[in-house]
Amino acid sequence: AAGTWTTGIVGVNGESLKPSLFRVTGNLLQMLGVPALYGRLFTPADDSAGAPDVAVLSEAFWREHLGGDPSAVGRTIRVQGRPFTVIGILPRDFRFIQGTRELAEDVWLPMRFTDRELGGRYSNFLMLVGRLAPHATAATAQTELVALFDGLIATYPSLRSESIRVVPLQAESVRAVRPPLLLVFGA
Repeated sequence: AAGTWTTGIVGVNGESLKPSLFRVTGNLLQMLGVPALYGRLFTPADDSAGAPDVAVLSEAFWREHLGGDPSAVGRTIRVQGRPFTVIGILPRDFRFIQGTRELAEDVWLPMRFTDRELGGRYSNFLMLVGRLAPHATAATAQTELVALFDGLIATYPSLRSESIRVVPLQAESVRAVRPPLLLVFGA
């Protein structure tokens, strides 16, 4: 699954806002096992070209700008002037750790890659997340990904200077604070 930050103006109840926006593949929230507080969350079908424009809102954004009204699911908001139907509300305590950042973005949109994004080989704009198969390890996943990436390098030799690595989410989320934590635990 993948996600990326984006920017834009969101129109809600005649008000123009500049909330934090996050585009995600239709399988990200499902893979993480996130339930909807109200409505539903994205599916892979929402990511398809030609699918209706839909949005999922954080609980905080929903409360602040839509009054916490459950009937907000099904209402329309405007993102960059385009109408998007609110299909779901994320639970209040949902946070996704990415490195040292805790993601609690306001408005979530389907990824729907543009032609430019699909054709670019150096933009590195995606945060990728995967779940290991039962009995798999980060080391075996690393080996498999390197083999896949070697295939991409064969097709696109200009990627030869690039690399790919698997990092367990837990290790990545505590990387910045690990040394001070070890010091405190040692004391």
